Amino acid sequence: MVTKNAWHFLLYFTTMYLKDITVQKIKAQTDHSSQFIEINGQEVHYKDEGKGPAIILLHGIAGSLFIWDKWTQQLKKSYRVIRPDLPAFGLTGKPNDNNFSMENYTKFVIDLANKLGLNNFYLGGHSTGGQIAYETAALIPDRITALALVAPTGFSKINNNALSATFRLAFKTFGKEHITWVTSRYLLKKHLKQLYFKQEMVTETLIDKYLNNLLREGNRQSFFDFLNKNHKIASVRIGEIVTPTLILWGEADKIIPVSDASKFKSIITNIRLITYPEVGHFPFDEFDAASCTDLMDFLGDFNHFPSYANYA
Repeated sequence: MVTKNAWHFLLYFTTMYLKDITVQKIKAQTDHSSQFIEINGQEVHYKDEGKGPAIILLHGIAGSLFIWDKWTQQLKKSYRVIRPDLPAFGLTGKPNDNNFSMENYTKFVIDLANKLGLNNFYLGGHSTGGQIAYETAALIPDRITALALVAPTGFSKINNNALSATFRLAFKTFGKEHITWVTSRYLLKKHLKQLYFKQEMVTETLIDKYLNNLLREGNRQSFFDFLNKNHKIASVRIGEIVTPTLILWGEADKIIPVSDASKFKSIITNIRLITYPEVGHFPFDEFDAASCTDLMDFLGDFNHFPSYANYA
């Protein structure tokens, strides 16, 4: 039974109801660097910039390729930087088969690499994108030269405390299947402020980017379909990683606790771990220059092996 307060809550948020944005409208807003490629019958949005050894960067849930903008500006001077919008997110949209399994995402990465002609490449990922990256590396260790993981999932589910109280009340009252009715700019801003240590970085421009991606037709439902999927915790794939690995983590991360970093370090034998004080869930944005330097220093250890790199 819906309480009186719940009805007031529903009335408040339905006045803030935001409609889906069509794919065509979002496409019209892309720049010349956006490209599209068909993977398993689905049109995938990606960017492929720079020349040099190839690195694929994977965003996390509800993210998009734009999260890597700052790193890309530096990396593309020396590397070929490939950033896809993963299925269910960004301009790519939900998978045709509604398969949100980790196995399907690792297959996607391998298929993308094959389609782009990459024999060997670096692979990086953030949050859930980090888990997709290391699970892919465990499957094809001979093709992944090195791994770069930023606050990867694997031991902890996304911290419920990182969702605003308003989001949690909405889920509890109306169910996740009705989230399209309680999506608002206010909620998104409140949520994003949980992701950043530096609150001033949650600008109107940043909110616009996330909101446009969330409102892409079908993406809100895909987001919660993904969350409802029973993704494994303490993935057995972690113990199978033989690829040299860099892990970067913000010590003020409220989404995936930095304490998980030591768990990865205790299992992965060839690992370099760097943490940053007063940085939240997005070191590549909040602490972009230093974190990118750390990444390039790490990757530089492997660049003298020509067979490892794909050049554009």
